[in-house]
Amino acid sequence: MWKRTVSVLVTMAMLMAMLVIGSATPVSALLRGDVDADGQTSSSDARLIIRVITEETSGDLTKEVFTAADYNGDDKITTTDVRGVLSSLMGNEVNYLDIKRRDALGDYSITILGDSIGHGSATGDIPNNSYVGRLKKRITELTGSTNYGFTSVEGTLWNKPIAYEMHSFPTSTTGYKNPGEAGDAWAEHRTAWLLGTKGLGGTKHWSGLIFTVQKTFKYFCVYYEAGPSYGTFSVATLNSDGNGIDLPDVNGNVMVNCREETETYRRTAMYDMSQLIDNKICIAIQSTDNSEVIITGIGYYNDPDAIVVNNFSNGGLELAGNGPDRYGNITGLDYKFLDMAAQSDVIIFELGGNDAHFESDLDVFEQKIDYLIKKVKQNNCKMIVNDTVFYIPEASSHGVWMDKTRIDWVKGQLKRLAEETGGIYVDQQGELGDKLLNTIGDYFHPNAEGHRMMAELLFKAMGID
Repeated sequence: MWKRTVSVLVTMAMLMAMLVIGSATPVSALLRGDVDADGQTSSSDARLIIRVITEETSGDLTKEVFTAADYNGDDKITTTDVRGVLSSLMGNEVNYLDIKRRDALGDYSITILGDSIGHGSATGDIPNNSYVGRLKKRITELTGSTNYGFTSVEGTLWNKPIAYEMHSFPTSTTGYKNPGEAGDAWAEHRTAWLLGTKGLGGTKHWSGLIFTVQKTFKYFCVYYEAGPSYGTFSVATLNSDGNGIDLPDVNGNVMVNCREETETYRRTAMYDMSQLIDNKICIAIQSTDNSEVIITGIGYYNDPDAIVVNNFSNGGLELAGNGPDRYGNITGLDYKFLDMAAQSDVIIFELGGNDAHFESDLDVFEQKIDYLIKKVKQNNCKMIVNDTVFYIPEASSHGVWMDKTRIDWVKGQLKRLAEETGGIYVDQQGELGDKLLNTIGDYFHPNAEGHRMMAELLFKAMGID
């Protein structure tokens, strides 16, 4: 067994300067101190060499391995780059529960982008059995935060009809229809440009969605699409006669206006859950001009100012996609979604399985990995790549496509995402092997025991085991 000792030869004052400056600055300027009050530099002809001496010892034998990270004078370096170098050399010491800023939706969040595995397919009891549910409970143990966060208006395809996390599938006062069909019913949207990739859209005045909440929190909020063509809605509860009673949010507002100049994701202010009668939430369209209202989820909180895990994973989701799938769903994650996610302090990225196993466009996959790397570096996010791309050789004999070359390529891109953002890479199959594969009954989805093992490995990588 080799014992590894790592030494980093670099000027610590220089690293501190990088952290203080924060924004991208030529390394050569940091070497010479040619940085003015605005962080501008005058020249860039020097180089920074970070030299690593790794001593690997086995018995009486010792060998030194030299590694150099060479930043040319024209290169830009950010605090993310510095963290990436030090994290990869010295081991992960990043505190993933120390959330410094609010995300695009107003939360101190860990944002999860994943597919059906990320959502908890095949676990039955998502809040308790899925690896994300276990992560939320572990955060509660460590921080005292009991927020649950975003919950899609639907469960994943694979969990119907028994598992909908915190609320039931909503009943509609005007029924349901397919998108594009005529009538006053609510339409089920399944497209990757929506928050959580699924939503319910309606246009008829007073048409409502009625949710039954399965667990009581102090607060809840409603997630919706905003843009130039959307309408207005109100949030209500139902009395014993089935009549709606409008609820004010914590700011005293009753109406929610979805109309804005540009398309974006929004959530309402918080509502006091003690206002609910029989845990019923009713979302009623108030606009009278047939403008659509699209509801994507409900968030559940006990302390809106505490850390929260917002899980936007859903069944069938791909990073790249290749046009509509066999159900007509748009499966490739939208760039707007990546922009939103990259404003979080921490991202757990768990996509790639559907891209590897189905006919996703790999050129687009690589382009989106590049785009996410750029955004994560710009915003100084902490990146965790949770690789759940599985290779099961015997699956091919059962009609499940397993292309080892394609799978390895996707896994390589996921590892690159972690490396180039200074994040951590967790290869679930690579670490757990057959123990994990033995929990997969359909060649894709680990059961509750598999999720327990995946959660423990993830906790270890994050330093919260």
